[in-house]
Amino acid sequence: MVYETEDHEIQYCFPAINSSCIWGKHFRHESNIMYIFFSLLSVWTVFLNLLVIISISHFKKLHTPTNLIILSLAVADMLVGFVMPIEATRLIEMCWYFGDTFCGLFLALTGLLISASLYNLTLIAVDRYVAVCHPLLYQKKITTTKTLIIICICWMWSSAFNISFATDPSSRTHGCYGECPFMSNFAWSMTDLFLSFLFPCTVIIILYLK
Repeated sequence: MVYETEDHEIQYCFPAINSSCIWGKHFRHESNIMYIFFSLLSVWTVFLNLLVIISISHFKKLHTPTNLIILSLAVADMLVGFVMPIEATRLIEMCWYFGDTFCGLFLALTGLLISASLYNLTLIAVDRYVAVCHPLLYQKKITTTKTLIIICICWMWSSAFNISFATDPSSRTHGCYGECPFMSNFAWSMTDLFLSFLFPCTVIIILYLK
């Protein structure tokens, strides 16, 4: 799709480069509204999750297995708030100005936070399932130490998978100069879809149905 500026002239992300992507900036008032919306959303996301992190960290009575998972989820969601402005710029401008190296880091971090959030939601579902269906065994099965270990495993697994994706040059193909595509390789896309979305969502649905 060819984007045009307000004076109907096609512009490019990097005019001096022949293979540059087309600059997809919207009309000025649309861009301003979108930037304001994403900025407020980013600040609000960071602020609310920071409140959760401070509350759970400060009060020792809240140091329960369930709240530790919620704390981990809040950390992931707060970091999403920091990444959001960069993603907003990429979506609004349709250009990537930060280089290929930072593109890989950005994609790895974004994938890490999304998968970590989903796996934390999965841990919450497991925690609630044991608490409701096996209340007498809950304190024996779900301990603070076990919860911390499992949370660390989830973060390490998410980090390892997304770093592997970011460092594999075959995982992405650039159609033009000035873009940062998430996934172009079919094998990586299907693997990521299953491990980072379908599997945790299936586990969550099954546990809550039970």
